[in-house]
Amino acid sequence: MSEPRIEVLGSESFAVNGDVHLLVTFLNKILKDKNLIFGMARSGEDGRVSLIVYEVIE
Repeated sequence: MSEPRIEVLGSESFAVNGDVHLLVTFLNKILKDKNLIFGMARSGEDGRVSLIVYEVIE
């Protein structure tokens, strides 16, 4: 059996404040059975974050 691969479906950078990481945690919990993974990374000192949506392909 081959290893599942992860494909990027899309990404976007946003200027946000607050507990945005809680949104990513919520989305990952709710949509994991749909083979979707959400990631977040700080994209600079200006407070922007990048949100990345992945699909797990089995």
